[in-house]
Amino acid sequence: MNLYELSDSYQQILDLLQSVDTTAEPEYAQALRDTLDSVNASFDDKAEGYVSIINQLKYDIEVVASEIKRLSEKKSALENNRKKLSEVLTEEMEGTGKTKIKTPRFSIWVQNNPESLQVKDESHIPSEYFIEQAPKLDKRELLKYLKLNRDESLEGVEIVQTRGVRYR
Repeated sequence: MNLYELSDSYQQILDLLQSVDTTAEPEYAQALRDTLDSVNASFDDKAEGYVSIINQLKYDIEVVASEIKRLSEKKSALENNRKKLSEVLTEEMEGTGKTKIKTPRFSIWVQNNPESLQVKDESHIPSEYFIEQAPKLDKRELLKYLKLNRDESLEGVEIVQTRGVRYR
């Protein structure tokens, strides 16, 4: 579904951007550049076409993100249902005293799972059993500090100002 009616040239560009990762595949990045260069329109019309494509890709990203979330929730539900059904079968087999069943399709049996650890209170566990983790840099706080203290510098970091297009 397209949000905008696009000319053939812009539709080609959109199709390319929806089908490949131009960052990961440099030959397509060049094809994109060539197609963009071949659009015969005023600069303002080209800019409008670009923004239409940008908006369409933004919409596509939202649709994909929503589908990822939906499928992730479905996967989780299926995993929970599989686990629950397996637990019910185990309980019923143990309840009837049948720990082995042979059918034409399956051999089914109950056995002990590997031992696992159930932690009830971490405060009683010696420190040698905890994994040390590297500190994580809080870039937002560091940037805020450096912006407030512009006369200070910190080796290994610099504030950079990039530029990007905006549109309404």
